[in-house]
Amino acid sequence: RMYVGTGRSPRIAHESLEYASHLALVRAGLGIALVPRLGRGPIEAPLTTVLAADPVPTREVVAVHRRSMAASPALQAVLAALTD
Repeated sequence: RMYVGTGRSPRIAHESLEYASHLALVRAGLGIALVPRLGRGPIEAPLTTVLAADPVPTREVVAVHRRSMAASPALQAVLAALTD
């Protein structure tokens, strides 16, 4: 989805549902992987990281809560943290 509208498209040769598998494929020399920092542990040699800059990846976070909890200070703190 990152490449929609950019005029570029990646050539996808392998697919996996687990980030550890993505990194194993890269470690085996079978390509590169887009793995978010939140989805992985520390990166060790021979792997390295490069920030994705063009296009910049984005993530949409949605919070669902009961209407009756809208005034909760804890809920307000979580919602404030998500919007920062």
